[in-house]
Amino acid sequence: MGRTLHYRTKQAATPEELRALERIVEKYNDAFKWRLERVKLWSSAGGTFPRGVTWGFTKVSTDAEGKLVIRAVKEMSKTTPRLTWLVYDEGGLTGGRELVLKRGKAAGADGQSAPKR
Repeated sequence: MGRTLHYRTKQAATPEELRALERIVEKYNDAFKWRLERVKLWSSAGGTFPRGVTWGFTKVSTDAEGKLVIRAVKEMSKTTPRLTWLVYDEGGLTGGRELVLKRGKAAGADGQSAPKR
């Protein structure tokens, strides 16, 4: 069974950013044994997502795997500080809404840093 985590950037990634992201994907896929699917990324050729947007999804079997995927996307976000990342977990780790990440941290819907409380 399992559930799927979806993730993507709002902006197109540069070739340098894509290379850095590929290294992170390899790191997580080599370091962990995934029960259903590995972390995956593609660069959009247009259509559903604007050209150059990086997107992916991973089907996970447990919350622990889901948290690991979110950790990987946070690392991708930290590595590509120019990009805003959107993450959604069908199982609820993102609170039933899209999680917006900027520089590896939760941000507002506009991609700016979340206000401090």
